[in-house]
Amino acid sequence: MPVSAQDRAKRSPPGRIAAVSICALIAWLAPPAACENGTYGADWLQVRGIDKADVRSRPSGGGALVARLPDGAALRNKGCAGSGSLRWCQVETPDGDIAGWIYARFLSRVAGPEN
Repeated sequence: MPVSAQDRAKRSPPGRIAAVSICALIAWLAPPAACENGTYGADWLQVRGIDKADVRSRPSGGGALVARLPDGAALRNKGCAGSGSLRWCQVETPDGDIAGWIYARFLSRVAGPEN
């Protein structure tokens, strides 16, 4: 016998279903870490997959160019915004000299900067 939508709703809290569905959608559109901690899932990020990543003054390709960081550069994660192909992360270098936004596609989670 088929279960009605009302019976299914009684069995599962709606907030949980919505949260799982949203994280599943984000995970499909963005890197898997997107649902962890709400800020790309790590305190530290690293430039990956591009020779030089542009650091912008705002989360947009139209933002002023602040700096260009090489592949492998470690960055402190200050939080991410957007989703899918529009996801940007606010970052700063370990010494705090460079700060801005990098397109999330060119970032990976790491444990921390190598000393």
